[in-house]
Amino acid sequence: MALSLHARPRPDLELNLVDAREAIEGFRELVEAELASEGEHWRLEIDDEPVAVEHGAGQSRWRWKPSFYAGEVRARLVDLRGGAEHVLRLDVSPNPDKLGRDRFAEIIAELRQAQPEFVLGSEPATTRTGSLGQLDDPLLAYGKLRTYAKDFLSSLERVLAAPVRRLRQERRMLALAQVRRADRRTVFQALRNPQLASLLVGQEQPANSGPAPRLDAPVVEPHVDEAANRCIKALTQSVLRRVVDCRERLAVKVERERESGTRTTLAERWPVRERYLLGLERHLVRALRGPVLSAVTRAQITAGGLNTISAHPVYSRTYKLGWRTLGLGFEGEPRDEDLWLPPTWELYERWCFVTARRLLRESFGFEELATVTSPPADLAWSGSDGAGRRVWLGFQVKCATWSMKKEHEFRSLNVTRFPDLVVSVETGDSARWIVLDAKYRVSRANVLDAMTSAHLYHDALRWRGHPPERALLVVPAAGGAPWLEKDAFHQAHGVGVVVARPRCTNRLEQALAALLG
Repeated sequence: MALSLHARPRPDLELNLVDAREAIEGFRELVEAELASEGEHWRLEIDDEPVAVEHGAGQSRWRWKPSFYAGEVRARLVDLRGGAEHVLRLDVSPNPDKLGRDRFAEIIAELRQAQPEFVLGSEPATTRTGSLGQLDDPLLAYGKLRTYAKDFLSSLERVLAAPVRRLRQERRMLALAQVRRADRRTVFQALRNPQLASLLVGQEQPANSGPAPRLDAPVVEPHVDEAANRCIKALTQSVLRRVVDCRERLAVKVERERESGTRTTLAERWPVRERYLLGLERHLVRALRGPVLSAVTRAQITAGGLNTISAHPVYSRTYKLGWRTLGLGFEGEPRDEDLWLPPTWELYERWCFVTARRLLRESFGFEELATVTSPPADLAWSGSDGAGRRVWLGFQVKCATWSMKKEHEFRSLNVTRFPDLVVSVETGDSARWIVLDAKYRVSRANVLDAMTSAHLYHDALRWRGHPPERALLVVPAAGGAPWLEKDAFHQAHGVGVVVARPRCTNRLEQALAALLG
């Protein structure tokens, strides 16, 4: 039965029939959507998380609201009657009032170039990724397994069904009827046996001369214990270890996860992913215990084995799929691999750090210092210029409670706080600093509400006994509270708003210039 799928990506659109084979567009972060299918025998999973279904009038209906994320979301529509699955691609756009699709794509591109690990996350939204580089992340490993493991297992089954064999010679004691070849050793040993010797010279045997004689004869048989199969066994064992490691690390990640109103939790998606990984584990163990790989004495990758693999199409495909399954890279040209993204607000925060670092380098001429000695921060960068100034940029800087820090370090008068960006500059005995707090907000109410953090940072934080000269919000679009964006307001009150987004960083540059000037 053909799939009949209807979608209403946003409330202002009609519920229309869509082609499930193509990406379904029109979805938007934080906007409720509706999907419907003919029949009451369907289950919908969005990024492995089951969606509550409503049955009625012979239809299955689902309401879904993307959280703070944008990108392509993978979904599965499962036919509960026969188990057939349909893969759906739901294209979620960022809020057009904040960034819009083009600016959001530029943020991801800039992060991938400047700080690739910043685009790693766990939200349902994904982007295409490459295979270069190396980063040990369990969700990245799961993405590679989900993309390639099924094809690897299918190709491995073809290898095991018709494995490469080599001829191996050994000697066995065989009955006369079983002997196919004989050599000098066979003849000489036969002559030492009276019973066999009489047969060889044509003499008749006594009626009860004992058990039938056996000959020590050479036997040549094909065997799977050869170099190419040893390579395949080593690769299969490596994939199994990756599956087990990924499952265990994701379980720990889920266990330690905290509920958040701005993040999509992994807990609801974990049961499906755990079942998938356990299924992979069972298939791999079965293959290793099967008659072919269990007969291979060693698991090793050798030049001889790789030569054989390169000349055999099925072995070559299996080997390539195995290494892609094991890959941990995500840089380079995008291919058919999915990379889970962080929330849109977190991508914006990270882009602000990368942009501030770039401006310090390119616009103000600071050269990176080899060693960064800094307070605790998720990431820090330090540079100096020809005038003897030293600048320090910290991301998610820990400003611990007053009693837990020395006077010259970043401290908070009350509870520990983590401002998004801290920029400090030292020239001789002079030391100045500002706080920049990235907020993915644009409306008047949300910007005014977010200003609470600017006031807290301005009043509560200290470095070398002094508060920050300015504590500014960085937002992706102007107009929410225009008076907070003016330089005169910043100078008069030490707080305010700075607008920054791709191709529009002059206001952020001015804020840095005010500190460095």
